[in-house]
Amino acid sequence: MRVLLRLVFWSLVALFTAILLFFAWLTIPLLSDPVPGFSARKGTIQSARLEGTAVFDAVEYSHVTLTSSSGLEVQFSLRKPQQHTGRMPLVILLGGHRTGRDAVRLIKTERPVIVAALSYPHNADPRAKGAAVLPNLREYSRAFRDVTPAVMLALDYLSAQSDVDAQRIELVGISLGAFLVSVPAALDQRVRRVWLIHGAGDPQQVIAHNLKHRIAHTGLRNMAATYLMMYCYGDYLRPEQWLSRIAPRRIVVVNARKDERLPIESVKSLHRALPDTAEVIWTAGQHVEPKRVAIINQLVDIVFQRIIAD
Repeated sequence: MRVLLRLVFWSLVALFTAILLFFAWLTIPLLSDPVPGFSARKGTIQSARLEGTAVFDAVEYSHVTLTSSSGLEVQFSLRKPQQHTGRMPLVILLGGHRTGRDAVRLIKTERPVIVAALSYPHNADPRAKGAAVLPNLREYSRAFRDVTPAVMLALDYLSAQSDVDAQRIELVGISLGAFLVSVPAALDQRVRRVWLIHGAGDPQQVIAHNLKHRIAHTGLRNMAATYLMMYCYGDYLRPEQWLSRIAPRRIVVVNARKDERLPIESVKSLHRALPDTAEVIWTAGQHVEPKRVAIINQLVDIVFQRIIAD
């Protein structure tokens, strides 16, 4: 009997130790500031691969994959209106994590603006559930760390294109992207203006808000949100910490009055951190999603009208 009890005891100790080591393996890389490594991670362009081009309704769509000297790979889609010649303004778009570079397909406009929509640099499975999510955590963590170098590498390529007006480059973050574009905008002076669309500050509160339908217990939900924020490098990359470094370049924030994804206190946290020169636009309706066509068209009109007018 004693032998059995000892076996059970040491088995539990081994299991508990393994769990601690696993979470340490997941967590330790997140304790260091990723920003000093951004320049090295961006590296220089070693190859630019055009994966295909198609024309629909007088608009050319193409897929490009950049490979950096650091090993970073950046995928994006380009949308170029064919009826216009000469140099055009450029919009670099970072949207929802599932939409990625396919976001260019959601834009319906004939205005003379080139759009490059980036995919998040990870190989995680967005459909994973339950225990299958754990292997993806490292991939998502790497993606959040690599977004800034990816945007800056894309800027290296796109700003050198003959049909791009390098003096009129706009960086647009929508939904998840609105939490991330402030960092590359602050670090890269080639960005003329940054747009934070349907975004907020205080990412821990936003994550907890969106976990309500998954975790009923408030304490457990807040713990999970705190841990997930660590995986997003939220302490280092939250937009509130970077907005002042973008000024005096322009910042435009667009929020929806009935946004069900963002708690109002998180939105206010973002607005409080804005420099005096920033502009805030409130629109009617809910959070932007691929199937909410009217909301997408409204946002496209706001952004593109301002770009053309300037």
